[in-house]
Amino acid sequence: MSQYTDVVQIDLSDVQEFGGGGGPQLDPGEYVFDIESAKSDTSKSQQPVWKVGFVVAEGEHAGKKMINSYSLQSQALGRVKQLALAIGADLSKLDAAQYVGARLRATVIHRTGDAQLGPDGNPLPARTFANIANERPYEDAAAQPAAPPPPVTRGAKNGAAPVRRA
Repeated sequence: MSQYTDVVQIDLSDVQEFGGGGGPQLDPGEYVFDIESAKSDTSKSQQPVWKVGFVVAEGEHAGKKMINSYSLQSQALGRVKQLALAIGADLSKLDAAQYVGARLRATVIHRTGDAQLGPDGNPLPARTFANIANERPYEDAAAQPAAPPPPVTRGAKNGAAPVRRA
């Protein structure tokens, strides 16, 4: 009989597995995301951030999740505005209700973190971080109006080029 009696009731069937080191990452590229969470928080350096949870909405990576932190320091507010413009949010306040459920297109980029030393003083391999950048509005191709037909052309006389009418 086991001496351990601690049981935690948890369902891991829909959880993306990963082996540590920062969690699963999306490959660099273009994705369609839905925003599943948004809240104010504090960074590791105790600075205010707007923490936004994204989930891939389309394609082979649908369902994979990422969290991106947007600094709320004055010199970095342009990043927050880029996100707000992409989803059509109010520019005068950060309201999670305007963000959660919004769909947008964005680019996933990778950056290499700073070198770290392990507990034994030896250098550890640099970690790679995935970030969301270049947020822009989602434009559903099916919702776009059909392109107008090309202009009607009239036959030319004496081998001259046809005349285009607008």
